[in-house]
Amino acid sequence: MTRIFHGEIQGDPSRPAKSITSRDLDPDVDIGDLVARWDHYFTWDEFCVKGKDLEKLRLVGDDLCDDVVRFLGMGRGDMLAKLEKYTSSTPREEWDPCVERFWASAEGPPRERVDTSHGVYVPNFDRSSPEGTLSRGQEVFWRYISPIMTSLLHFSLVGMVRLVWC
Repeated sequence: MTRIFHGEIQGDPSRPAKSITSRDLDPDVDIGDLVARWDHYFTWDEFCVKGKDLEKLRLVGDDLCDDVVRFLGMGRGDMLAKLEKYTSSTPREEWDPCVERFWASAEGPPRERVDTSHGVYVPNFDRSSPEGTLSRGQEVFWRYISPIMTSLLHFSLVGMVRLVWC
């Protein structure tokens, strides 16, 4: 079995790891523990969030995005394509207020509190940007989007199988 390590592994990387599953909402892990999930290993640190805390985020929405989705016709077709069509076919001065607010928030610079590493808004793939910066967040996104999308696809298919078997 090959171990795939993510991030800096503190201590002996061949030591036994605590295995966690998607059902472990409150895993028995402490900062510094070596943790394994699907043969991927990482050190649990202060930035790791337990499932019980992530579950709370399911109830948090984005009111601005929700308004745009409702305006464009929720659940009927590709929302990004609808937004592109609307913004390209409607003069900006005639846009619905929710679309205008959404677009202004998306096209503007990041908020003042967001550290952009001196105006750098793009990921740096040659070396890691400083922690807590926008570009570092983008680098993390691009590094982990493949396993994230695989997980989301897996769980969406599991949901479909459950519907079929019920």
